[in-house]
Amino acid sequence: MKIVSSLLLTLATTTLTLAAPAKLHPLRTRSIDYIPPDLYASPDPSFAGAPIVLSEPPPSPSSLSPGPGRYAMTYTPYTSDGLCKTFDTISTDISRIASAGFTAVRLYATDCRAVHSVGGAALNSSLQLILGLHVSEAGTNATSIATQVSSIVDFMTQSPSHLSLIDLIVVGNEALFNDYATPSSLADLVNDVRSTVRQIGYTGPVTTAEPYATFMANAETLCPAVDIVAANLLPFFHADVPARLAGNFVAQQMDSLDGLCEEVAARLATKEGEKVTDETVQEERARFKALRKKGMLTDRGNKPVLAMEVGWPSRGTPNGDAVPGVAEQRTAMAGMSEAVGSRTVFTSFRDDEWREPGDFGVEVAWGSIEVFE
Repeated sequence: MKIVSSLLLTLATTTLTLAAPAKLHPLRTRSIDYIPPDLYASPDPSFAGAPIVLSEPPPSPSSLSPGPGRYAMTYTPYTSDGLCKTFDTISTDISRIASAGFTAVRLYATDCRAVHSVGGAALNSSLQLILGLHVSEAGTNATSIATQVSSIVDFMTQSPSHLSLIDLIVVGNEALFNDYATPSSLADLVNDVRSTVRQIGYTGPVTTAEPYATFMANAETLCPAVDIVAANLLPFFHADVPARLAGNFVAQQMDSLDGLCEEVAARLATKEGEKVTDETVQEERARFKALRKKGMLTDRGNKPVLAMEVGWPSRGTPNGDAVPGVAEQRTAMAGMSEAVGSRTVFTSFRDDEWREPGDFGVEVAWGSIEVFE
């Protein structure tokens, strides 16, 4: 079923009642579970809600592994009070991200006309965009999904330069972890969004982002749907990982994810969908390689890995050996940048004061742009 296409045509008001999957990870990671209202739908160009006139020519598209050590940074277009930032403020923020050596900026949703305002600022600063669609507790059939897709389609069709500006589209951030979707409904939505943007000329990757354990547990459903493996990897939420080992920890998790979809593709190709539970990782990879050599593997299997959220809080309550602090943040960020920075989205640009403090009081303390300046 073409979920997005149907929603865009009908803007149905009903939502899907989802069966809640079992919680797979004892600790939460950062997720945008509250999106402030889009308060500025004003024609005043000083606000982010106003139409943005974009400059030409477009920057050259980046690969998904530029370096050294600074691929992208997350950005939310909200003030400390949860209001939409002005376009002038957004432009200054995006310029700082570019000046710090990053090549892309990640958005979680399209509210505050962020696709247009941040897109315009990114274009002027020669940054690429990682666009996000927010999946809320209303589920994958919510009308808000169609509204967000419509905003992205509108941006893409305004100018050919906008297509080359987009590195990646991320459909949902921890939607499975938060029980906002089932694996199959999320996979269907990823496929549907891909189909929609392909029709208007976008040929880049489309994926979803989940914590490490959640992606691993749902790999057989997610791998066939995604173009890259995208995981939120935050070592602070692991009590046995001090700041000095953050880089090694994230690198190990990314290594574990590397080849995961190859194993899934091998199982699906050889067992026609039956689960294989008694074979080792090495045997699965050997099986995949043999099938690939014989030309028998037709599913998308060999997919790159991106860390979609990596960071360390500058204040809060210790989580075992994981201690928040300014010095600890710099130590952790340096290690992660050196180990995996070219395949990593660092979180976040500034402290998100509009959020609740959350676990260990750290949800408002991930701002890190100063670390890179």
